Amino acid sequence: MQKFYQGNLKTDREESLKKPKGHEWLIGDFEKFNKTIRKTKLLELKYWEIKKGEEEKHKAKVQKSVGEITILLEGTTKGFIGEKDVTLKDGDYVYIPPGVANNLVVEIIPERIKGLTIKAPSDETDFIKILRVK
Repeated sequence: MQKFYQGNLKTDREESLKKPKGHEWLIGDFEKFNKTIRKTKLLELKYWEIKKGEEEKHKAKVQKSVGEITILLEGTTKGFIGEKDVTLKDGDYVYIPPGVANNLVVEIIPERIKGLTIKAPSDETDFIKILRVK
C-alpha cells in the first residue's frame, strides 16, 4: 500500500458522490476506502458544497465522542451550536466538541456555500439526528 495519498478536493468529491455510502467524505473509516491509505480511524475529512434550498438535507445532530472542525471556504451560512445562533462567512471556522447539538446549515446566503469538515476520531456511527426546539 502507498504511504501517502495526494488528491484533489473537487475531483475526489465528485468521485465520492458516485459511492452508495459516505458521500463527500475524502478520508476516514468508511468501507469505500477499504484497502487504501485513505481508510483511517484517526479522522474524517469532508469537502462539501450546499446550494440554497438544500438546507433541509443537513440535519441537526449531536455526537457523543467525536469533535468537529468546520471551515467555511465560500459563502455565508446561519445555524446554531448548542443554544447559540451563529453566522459563518468566508474564512470562518468553528470547533464543536463532543456532546454539543449543532446545525451550521439552517440558512444559506446568498446562493451556495462550500467548506471543509474535519472530525476526530472517525466514527460514522457516532451521531444522533435531533430536532431543534426553541
